[in-house]
Amino acid sequence: ALPAKAEEEAITGYVGPRKKVLVVDDLQPNRAVAVGILGQLGFDTVQASHGRDAVEQVEAHAPDLVLMDSVMPVMNGLEATRRLRDKAAWRALPIIIVSTSASEADKHEALAAGANAFLAKPIAIAVGRGGERPAA
Repeated sequence: ALPAKAEEEAITGYVGPRKKVLVVDDLQPNRAVAVGILGQLGFDTVQASHGRDAVEQVEAHAPDLVLMDSVMPVMNGLEATRRLRDKAAWRALPIIIVSTSASEADKHEALAAGANAFLAKPIAIAVGRGGERPAA
């Protein structure tokens, strides 16, 4: 369980070679928000709208990280994660499952499917510049 009040940290950017993040969500507005934030932080992005598309995009673009929604049509995020883990080339690929279902059972299921981490939606992110805290 998380502490009652988690410490706030501002992420202002990324330093290092440009990294590519695959954003997987069936809802285009959710993808747009994630892609916008990641772009501001200096990441390249690729998008997929369901799990089967995610597996294809991983094969085509070799991302450095996958942010995967859990509940999607065609193929859900957990099944897509399992399929990626079945391939030797993608066993070490960091995959973060992102879901509105945030119970301990959901987290356990995501990790059991092969995800490296689990985040509950909505994710509160503040993006600032030059070490400044963004206005609330």
